[in-house]
Amino acid sequence: MKHIRIIIITILLSSFSVQNSLFAQSSSEQRFQTKLNQTLEKNKKGLIDYDTTFKEIWSHLQFVSKEKEKLNCVNNNRKALQEIDMLYPIYKAMREGRYIPVYNPITEKCNDCEISLGLVKYAANSGNADANWYLGLLYDSTSRFHSDFNFKPDFQKFQDYLSKAHQLGHNEAAIVLANAFENKQKYSKAVEWYVKVKSHLRSQALTSVSVIYREGKGDVVKDQKTANDYLVAAVNDKGSDPSSKEYAQFLYAKYLYLGIEGFNKDIQTAKKILQALNYKEDYSAEKFIKEHNIKF
Repeated sequence: MKHIRIIIITILLSSFSVQNSLFAQSSSEQRFQTKLNQTLEKNKKGLIDYDTTFKEIWSHLQFVSKEKEKLNCVNNNRKALQEIDMLYPIYKAMREGRYIPVYNPITEKCNDCEISLGLVKYAANSGNADANWYLGLLYDSTSRFHSDFNFKPDFQKFQDYLSKAHQLGHNEAAIVLANAFENKQKYSKAVEWYVKVKSHLRSQALTSVSVIYREGKGDVVKDQKTANDYLVAAVNDKGSDPSSKEYAQFLYAKYLYLGIEGFNKDIQTAKKILQALNYKEDYSAEKFIKEHNIKF
């Protein structure tokens, strides 16, 4: 009898818990659920297109009074929203609409950090490159957001999220990963990521590869020809920003001027490059010109 009473009490408690969770929904959440189901049914029957579906769901969401309830409404229907490719656009709209501000650049404080982080994680899982990039930076040992999010640096997670961001097309993820590996003196991994850079920073990345091969850093075997090939590629890369190419151009001019590092001496070509680089953001050319008393 004792065991039977325990079972009955357990069943009653679980029943009470279920009923209690149902009543936990606010009236605005319940209203949203009803309206959402109606919209999803119309979408399923082909009565409304994608844009109209989004607008209707977004409109229903505006009647939910509190920010956390808004998030609950979306989270509780993640599966249904994912099935119609609607989940991430809604999270994105929530952030862009400033219902859940992620980070305030003026006060340098995170507003509603826990909710914001939840949104970013869901966006990352939905295949958004920027969200994966943002999460990766949070795990970086140099991140200033650790105190806001109570995060501990984790290089593996930093690497995983940025690698995913790169796969999804983020322009800067590869070079940040490459820099991180170089700082850890894992030079072969750094080279592996530098050569993956395809963006406006490609020249800068190729120059770094050239330096690693020229000096034979760490586990990378010294190879002057490979170093020169990467340097020339960095100088000639057409997709890079001019500022990204400055150091590559300086090294190329320096080697031509001195006739070293496997380059034939060509003072006139070197002077033209150095003159164009003088007083630019990279001060290497200006310093070299003064040291060698080069006149134009």
